[in-house]
Amino acid sequence: PALSSDYKVPSMGLRARLIPILLITMLAFLAGSYVLSELVLLPNLEEMEHTQAIKDLNRCHSALMREVDVLDNFNGGWSNGDETYEFAQGLNPDYIDENLASEMYDNSDFDAFLVYDIRGERIGGNARDPETLEFVEMEEFPVGLPEGHFLRHTADSLDSRTGLMRTSRGPMMISSRPILTNEAEGPAVGTIMIGRFLNTEWTEHLAKQTAVPMDIVDLHLGVIPDHEVETIARMHQTNEPDIEYISKDILHGHEIFDDMQGEPLLMIRAHLPRNITQQGRDIVRALNVAALVGTLLMLALLLVLLGRFVIRPIRQVSSQMTLIAESDDLSNRIGLTRKDEVGQLSRQFDHLLDTI
Repeated sequence: PALSSDYKVPSMGLRARLIPILLITMLAFLAGSYVLSELVLLPNLEEMEHTQAIKDLNRCHSALMREVDVLDNFNGGWSNGDETYEFAQGLNPDYIDENLASEMYDNSDFDAFLVYDIRGERIGGNARDPETLEFVEMEEFPVGLPEGHFLRHTADSLDSRTGLMRTSRGPMMISSRPILTNEAEGPAVGTIMIGRFLNTEWTEHLAKQTAVPMDIVDLHLGVIPDHEVETIARMHQTNEPDIEYISKDILHGHEIFDDMQGEPLLMIRAHLPRNITQQGRDIVRALNVAALVGTLLMLALLLVLLGRFVIRPIRQVSSQMTLIAESDDLSNRIGLTRKDEVGQLSRQFDHLLDTI
């Protein structure tokens, strides 16, 4: 009996069947990589970025409060002194000429230096306009401080009062200390106030000190965008800073500062580049490109290996089978010596011919 000559090679080969499967596998891998980066990696990077933004705001906060502390320490050198102690009691008439000349404001970079006696009457010093540097009268520093004024010290008060203060000319860092002896002993005989406006120059100084670009917004004099009004109210209630994502390249960090009476006074608006997520996106993009190229190379390698070690031997077996079927010569043998499944198939076919 002869083998049938009706045998035909299938119209769709193994390679054509495997390529779509491999392509689907590759696309699934790339899709999984993309989803992983978008749902896991990038959110973690954004959380890190948020944490870093809070740290930057805390650094701005600390820098501003440090300037207040520096002002207060400087005030301590004036308020704790026998010359000032005598002057506040009317015993040192040369004190103003010797200590409160206009050059003192320039050399010390003060915008306000005022001395009050124990009755609350101003006996020396002035405030000056932060723009013109001319001495001016300010309602916040009246000639007579009323009793109970938050900056006025009584005879038995030894504490320092520091913080931020609202004025008609902008927010001011302020230090108020009782006038004591060289040994910082009382009773206090008056009050010394030293102030410095938080103007553009000091904003730039703080930005350079902290390496954080920022604006200082006066909540009473500044122009505040509508979307930040709610942010300010929320921060005042929660006492927590706020992070606003402006774009994929930048975010704004907000923190408000109350004045010494607990009312919102100013807001720091930090302009923070989104370096972490930008670098993360660059890395993810590079990894995705590398995954795509690697997958394509692997696909090409698989196709080459598939052709050499699977498809070619199968074609050899198929061709030999077709030759035997068409020639009716049952003495022909495939004769493959491979040790894989294709070789086993050819040997089983040769064995089948032996039994016919």
